[in-house]
Amino acid sequence: MKYNILIRTIILLLIFSKSSFALNECKKTTNNFSDINFLEIVVNNERKFLKELGTKLIKFGQVKKADKIGDNSKILNETKNFNKKRKYKSKVVVNYLDGTKCSFKSKIRAHGDLIDHIELVSGVPVSSLRVNLSEGNIQNRTKFLLLRPKSRNSDNEIFVSTLLNHLGFLSPKSFYINAKIHGRIVKYIFQENLKKEFLENNKRVEGPIIEKNEDLWTYGNILQMTRVSNKEWIKSEKSNLLTTIEALQKHNKILMNSFNHTQNIKGDDILRYNKNSYSSEENKINSTFEALMFALDCWHGLSFDDRRYYYDPVYSTMEPIYYDGMSRILSTIGYNNKNERYEIQLGRGMGPSTLIYNENDNKPAGGYYSYVTASAINGAKHAIEKLNKLNKENLITELEKNGSIKIDKKKIDILFDIILKRLNLIKNAKISPFDEPIVGNIYTKYAESMGLTNNEIYLVFLNNILDNKDAYMFSIEICDYELKKCEIETIDSYQLDFLLEQDFYKGKYSIFMALNKDDYVNGNLEIKGKIFSKNFNFFKFNNKVNLAYSNDVKVNFDEENRELNLNFK
Repeated sequence: MKYNILIRTIILLLIFSKSSFALNECKKTTNNFSDINFLEIVVNNERKFLKELGTKLIKFGQVKKADKIGDNSKILNETKNFNKKRKYKSKVVVNYLDGTKCSFKSKIRAHGDLIDHIELVSGVPVSSLRVNLSEGNIQNRTKFLLLRPKSRNSDNEIFVSTLLNHLGFLSPKSFYINAKIHGRIVKYIFQENLKKEFLENNKRVEGPIIEKNEDLWTYGNILQMTRVSNKEWIKSEKSNLLTTIEALQKHNKILMNSFNHTQNIKGDDILRYNKNSYSSEENKINSTFEALMFALDCWHGLSFDDRRYYYDPVYSTMEPIYYDGMSRILSTIGYNNKNERYEIQLGRGMGPSTLIYNENDNKPAGGYYSYVTASAINGAKHAIEKLNKLNKENLITELEKNGSIKIDKKKIDILFDIILKRLNLIKNAKISPFDEPIVGNIYTKYAESMGLTNNEIYLVFLNNILDNKDAYMFSIEICDYELKKCEIETIDSYQLDFLLEQDFYKGKYSIFMALNKDDYVNGNLEIKGKIFSKNFNFFKFNNKVNLAYSNDVKVNFDEENRELNLNFK
């Protein structure tokens, strides 16, 4: 009996000892991502996941054939459900250089809508991935992307994302990492996802991150509106819902104003705004960012679909986030994106002269995107100032940590000279007449331009917000695309959630406008600073700290004792 008790005790001690060891092992932290040797991703239902990727590759082939013969109906049919990507339970094992490991439960899914995100590696399809850790973290990050390098032009993505971060712009941490998946070691770009952790890492108050909906494959060439990509932040406080609606309404008006420009240049999809869209500080940040994006050959990241913004819930301001620039700037110093090497090339990428509008021809010069926007012209001077103040040594050090092919001081100097020359050309460019918006009734232009006959799509307008103390109720108006049939309903916050994500409502695809129908019909695109959210008072103390607080809080600072007292009424 005593012997059995002893054996059981030893077994329990071993179990707890083993679990404690595993726990301590997975508490491992590192200041450098370079301390990670590789990740291993084990997919629970790997067979089904590989079948999904293989099917996409086949469909891409069919789309390519249909595109050659101009069969648009075939293209739409083959890409109908491309945005529907299944999540798979999995395990992510972090293998460190010192031999220790951390294993975390996770969920993954394929990332990206185009063929550049999937490629065959030794006969097996490997795709870009969206990873969500269910437990643990990798350097305080639980949600991140693993991008196939060529889907972002490899070193160009590392360089641009790192440079913009050093210049003070919101830009996701991006670095190379090896990962073992489907039994193969492959190279990825690890990029943090644009969620709560991204804002925390960049010292921002949590607020909505917004983007234009990209469900283009299923519904063809219809104008999509804004959605919130970090919806979970809304649940933390009742007033956050109003801030989110405010952000969506502001960006929707910018989208609609920008859509008017597409009537001037066929196929143009650069997102534009005018001075009335933003405050003076917002204009400065956004125009500087835009000038740099053009100079860095990142016009892809300025499109309707790829713009991302952080909406500051205190100051009600929109701040640009770098995303998917698809730059080829490194080609100007000999970087070959295809083999990821520096070598002598016949072509050296887009030259600075091709950026500027040719005023004599009354049309864009040199082809597609051979012009810059008015806002980029306005921001070029400040962009030059920021670039000239940058510490190049610190930039080079971080580029090396992020795994970029070593760029020495000489190459960086040449690269900066090219970027600065482009910025000077942008600064002195004439504003193109193609930048002038078209005014008038908006919805008529939408219906005509989109050629929409699908009566399965709703436009949803927000007429009024009713505060019931414990929860908000919302008066909405649901209309067909041509506004011939409309119905008014009252919904709660739960129902509104589907609209905030531009999701289905009552079984039909719904485009949430976040403004009332009259403003939409009359083309009222005037943007107000604060629409629904609280006004804040500002208090400065110690000549260093600015405190923003609402009328529900009484603030008192005892300068002698250096005490800050907050009394919540």
